Amino acid sequence: MDGFYKKYASAIVYDFLKLQQGDALSVNSEEADFEFARFVANEAIKVTHSQVKVILTENGKPVDVAEFEPDGMPVKTEGFAMLRIQGNRKKREPDGETLDVIVEPDNFAALQKLGHLAEPVLLNRRISVPFCVAPLFDEESEGFRMLSAKIENGLGDKILAADYRKNFLNHSDIDRLHFTGAGIDFTVEVPHGTVFTGGTSFLPSGRSFVSGPDFDILRCSTDRHSLNGVLTVQAVVMGKKQSLTLEYENGKLVEHSESVQFERYRLLGDGAAEAGYLSLGDRCFSLHLGGSLLEFLVSQPENEVNIPEFFNTSPYTLECELDSKLNITCSGCDGKEHELVRKGFFLD
Repeated sequence: MDGFYKKYASAIVYDFLKLQQGDALSVNSEEADFEFARFVANEAIKVTHSQVKVILTENGKPVDVAEFEPDGMPVKTEGFAMLRIQGNRKKREPDGETLDVIVEPDNFAALQKLGHLAEPVLLNRRISVPFCVAPLFDEESEGFRMLSAKIENGLGDKILAADYRKNFLNHSDIDRLHFTGAGIDFTVEVPHGTVFTGGTSFLPSGRSFVSGPDFDILRCSTDRHSLNGVLTVQAVVMGKKQSLTLEYENGKLVEHSESVQFERYRLLGDGAAEAGYLSLGDRCFSLHLGGSLLEFLVSQPENEVNIPEFFNTSPYTLECELDSKLNITCSGCDGKEHELVRKGFFLD
C-alpha cells in the first residue's frame, strides 16, 4: 500500500492542489484513513513549510484533530487549501431487512449515507481556495485499478487533454445532445448560460488547481424539462444495485421499471426523478437525476429568485450509469447534428 499511496499523496500536493509555500492545508479524513492523511500531510509540509491540520471524523462528525508541524519555524501563512479524503471503499449491499426500511425525505443523515443527498444550493458563495476530494478504494476493486493506472502513468498530459476537451465543448455552441446505445435513445438540452466543467479550475486570483482524480470526467447542466426518450441505466437505489428502464416526456418520468426502491426514491420530492446534470468521459457516462451544481452557471445567482427555471434545485440525487459504448451526437443553433462520441469514445 505504501508505495502507491505515497505517489497518490504526492499527486495531490503537486498536481491537484498545487500547493505553495505558506499554504495552510486542512484535511478532513475518517479515522480509518488516517495513514493516508499522514502521507499527504508529510508531503505537503515539504512544500508549504506550514502546519497541516488533519480533522478526524467518524461518520462525518469531528472527533479529533492531528497537527503536523514543519521542522524549524513555520513560515508566515499566505493562503489556505482544503482536502477531503473520501473513504469510498467497496460498499456491501445491505440485507433485505435494511432495504425495507423507509427513509423519510427529511432524514438527511440516512440519505447521505445512501448517496441520495445532493450538494446544497448555497448562493453568494464563491470558491476562494484550492480544494480536492481524494477517493480511496479497496485494493481489489475496479476503482482502485483505474485510480492507480492514472497515478502511476503521470497526470500532466491527462490534465492537458481534459482541458482541451472542455474548452472545445464550451466553444462548440452545443444546445442539444442525443444519446443512443443499448436500451438508450434519448435527447436532452444543454441550457445557454451554462458551461462544461472538469480539468483545471481557476480561482478569481488566477491560481489554478484540480479538484480530484476524476478531472477527466466532464460535467454539464441539463434543462430539467427537456429530457425525452428511453434510457436503461444501472443505479444504486436506496442501497440496492438495480437495472432500470426509464421513459421521459418533456422532462417528466412517464414509465419506469417496477422497483420498490426506485419508487421510494422518486417520491422523496419534486425534482428527484427529473434530470439534473450529465457526467461524460471515455467509456464512462452518467445522467444524474435530482439536484444540479451551481458551478455550471456562468452568472451566479444572488438569490433564489434568480435561479434559472431550467436548474434542478432538488435536495436529492441519483446517479444513473449509462451504456459505456453509447453514441452521442450534438447540435447547436444551426440545428445540424455532429457526431461527438462513437462507441464510448470522444472523437477528438
